[in-house]
Amino acid sequence: MVKLRHCREVDEDHKYSCRQYAHTYHYRDTICVAKAFDKLPIQHKLGLIVHEVGHLLVGKGNHEESQADKEANKFFGVRVLYKDSKYGKRLQYLDKQHKYVMRVLDYIVITA
Repeated sequence: MVKLRHCREVDEDHKYSCRQYAHTYHYRDTICVAKAFDKLPIQHKLGLIVHEVGHLLVGKGNHEESQADKEANKFFGVRVLYKDSKYGKRLQYLDKQHKYVMRVLDYIVITA
């Protein structure tokens, strides 16, 4: 299981880069998100979560962003897509998100 929690560091990062909504490896098996994450449409939330899980699967250290997407695709069977939106340029999202919600959420525990 992967935990999802709010984090002040990501909030600070988001102030400087509107595209920065999440990071990993701050806490074990946890995806830290900015409060702004809560206001994203579900397709962006799912895309970001899947992408960040991909980082956890690749492992700590230097790797390409595309590696995280490849690992996430293998694990979830979904493809992380990117698009420009009012929420950020080249922001992750899942197409046809209704098909993937339960598959992704089965692996996520939301903490306070």
